[in-house]
Amino acid sequence: MTDTDRRLPGDGGVRWELVFDGIGDIGFDSPVSVEVWGDNPDELARASAAGLHTLGVTAK
Repeated sequence: MTDTDRRLPGDGGVRWELVFDGIGDIGFDSPVSVEVWGDNPDELARASAAGLHTLGVTAK
């Protein structure tokens, strides 16, 4: 997953609460992955995790 213009989740215009509500409604309970683009993937991965955390999404 990625936000608008390949931004980190939570940094663009995607209404993630609707996305996660929708996939929850259909019973989806599997991992999702984040597309990370940039020169420092470790930093981008940490920032993605932080952004998802603010959206109420946590890693298992």
